[in-house]
Amino acid sequence: CPPLFLLVVMRRSGGFDDADDIVDDVDDADVGLVDGEGYLVVDAMRDENEEEEVRVLENPHVVAESTSSPLVDLFQEREPCCGKLKWASKPHHIMPYPPRTYWQDRRQVLREVLAGITTSFAQVPGSIAFAAIAGIDPLLGLHPAWIVGLFTAAFGSRPGMINGATGVRAATVAPFVKEYGVGMLFWIVLMISIYQCIFALMSLPRFIKLVPRPAMIGFTNSLAIIIFLGQLFAFKYDCGVGTSSLNQPCPQGVNDGDYRSGTELHMMITQVIITLIGCVIGMRFVKGIPPSMIGILFSVTVEWAILRQVGYSTPVIGEVSGVNGGLPKFFWVDNQYSSGDIPPLNGQTIKRCLWPAFIAAAAGAVEAVMTMEVINDITESTNPAPNQQIYALSAGNFVSGLFGTMGGGATIGESILNCINGANGRYRISGITASVMIFIYIMAASSVIEKIPTMSLVGVMLLIAFTAFEWESPVMVFAAMMPEKWRHSKFMSKFSIRKITRTDALCIILVVVVTLLTDLFTGVAAGIVLVAIVYCWQVGFQISATTELVKDEDGNVLKKIYRINGPLFFASALRFPDLFCPETDPDLVEVYFDHDTSDVYDFSALHSLNVVGEKYKKLDKSLHVKKLSHKSAKIIRKANQLVKHFVYSVEERVDVEEEVPLEEPFHQTVAKPAYKQKQARAAHLSAEHNETNENGITARHGSSTNIHETVEILDEEDDMLNISIV
Repeated sequence: CPPLFLLVVMRRSGGFDDADDIVDDVDDADVGLVDGEGYLVVDAMRDENEEEEVRVLENPHVVAESTSSPLVDLFQEREPCCGKLKWASKPHHIMPYPPRTYWQDRRQVLREVLAGITTSFAQVPGSIAFAAIAGIDPLLGLHPAWIVGLFTAAFGSRPGMINGATGVRAATVAPFVKEYGVGMLFWIVLMISIYQCIFALMSLPRFIKLVPRPAMIGFTNSLAIIIFLGQLFAFKYDCGVGTSSLNQPCPQGVNDGDYRSGTELHMMITQVIITLIGCVIGMRFVKGIPPSMIGILFSVTVEWAILRQVGYSTPVIGEVSGVNGGLPKFFWVDNQYSSGDIPPLNGQTIKRCLWPAFIAAAAGAVEAVMTMEVINDITESTNPAPNQQIYALSAGNFVSGLFGTMGGGATIGESILNCINGANGRYRISGITASVMIFIYIMAASSVIEKIPTMSLVGVMLLIAFTAFEWESPVMVFAAMMPEKWRHSKFMSKFSIRKITRTDALCIILVVVVTLLTDLFTGVAAGIVLVAIVYCWQVGFQISATTELVKDEDGNVLKKIYRINGPLFFASALRFPDLFCPETDPDLVEVYFDHDTSDVYDFSALHSLNVVGEKYKKLDKSLHVKKLSHKSAKIIRKANQLVKHFVYSVEERVDVEEEVPLEEPFHQTVAKPAYKQKQARAAHLSAEHNETNENGITARHGSSTNIHETVEILDEEDDMLNISIV
């Protein structure tokens, strides 16, 4: 199965050729018209933030606006590597870049390596803590940090992201480990892998577009709070957990889990402050070395060169838990588990695994996609292939489950730390380095890692929490919740300029509260539901109608026309019948959906039309629905048998706008003969301009038009391609 996963990932990410990438980009294109010089004008969107205008020549060649455009890169040939595989030309490609790319950018490569090493320091205590939350051995949390991390970093994760054991996974599986034992955990992890593979096949990451910005803010704020609260455990006594010789027993009269106090607590807080000072110095004055590494070096120096020399000490990693271990084994042949520890694979086991695996898989997928968005913001880059992350997570969790570990997902805290320390979102080097270093720690270098003060890692995590938290959001929420009279006062005027709607403010609060009480998936879902309900409520009230009486020469009323403004869907369906007056209307009533925003969206809308039509039918009057958009006509036509009390005609509406003159053609040409195979497919999309060229071919602005033209394009073999532009 893992090789199959990797093959799917490589194929879907363009590991063999660029055909899939070209299809995806042309599918998102809006085709216009052929101008006077024989260009086919296409407004193609690489993604939501980058838009380029492209003109396709008759030969056909592609002309683009700038050489730096992602769309130009789309048509550049990738260099062959070995066999059918090609070197990467974009960050989301699975294959590495050509070797000369790394040499030319060797300074950034060094930053990536150092960032990966620094991030691995922070992963060790985090993974151990997550294993403790799940109620399993520390090594079962450490192994996923390199297994899942290596699979995702090498085979599909967004460059710059760090993956490993997560708190969401630990919190989800902990109750089931306690009830059924650690053996049930392995089957749950394997089931998670299957779920995530299904999510990727269904392209669910694309629905990240439905997550509103307030939910994103609530997501980052809640994670910042969770990271902060998670550091409080480092100030507690944890006696007799580790296996290192550095372990010290609890002082007399102190129980396991009590908070430290006195001079020891003061020394620990001092170490945190020293680490933060080192990080600030690194960010402001030192280039080429990750700030967090400088902070950790400051803390290690103070601990072993000063504090321990004068009789004081603070906890180190070795006093929290041992890091050393061996290679993991398949869980069914691991000697540490007896036959009774591993439940048999039968229907009852699968039934018990279905729900916790689904929650963990869904939460992991949401966390991964949201982390990608955060990394996009930090690195000011984009990731056009989010599905690769879910495929890679599926493969990593599958292997992790086979080796008897808790699996994992995207770790937003460590990912932010990685980018702060120098990862730029282009290379996978930092993620691979972090995974390899954790493997080395477990196998050989545990004695060195165990001497790092835990307070240095607490300081690094506090820096992550500070960076992740949206500090402007409390001001926005406060301004939104203030009464209007308060906002206009002189004292509050500086807050009112940052006001957002109360719905957005409630969404931020709801996501934070629900995430802290339950889990990330539930919190984000609650925020989306809240915003969606409010939006539907507001849009549902926007539906209205204007009326027009049509009379003959003698002044007799022939018919009455209702022109609908606003969408007709489930939120407006109950208000729709109130727009009509069946008792006073003439025998013939026509309903025009000829406004840009008036469309029929769902069965509720169709039912509402039937309700109105039935009222007219009882009065021996008829209702005709006309000027439907193509989308609305398609919905009604498919449900033709459900149209009982009104008559409709499929005549598409015409939206007339002001004419816009053509721009001058571009000059730079990049040849790509394969693009001609996609022209006919792209030309079915609607025009976004209203232009008339010298050949008399016209495209009008709007979602649809009744003007049909045929464009003739010759390919290299002079074969005619007829493209119908609507």
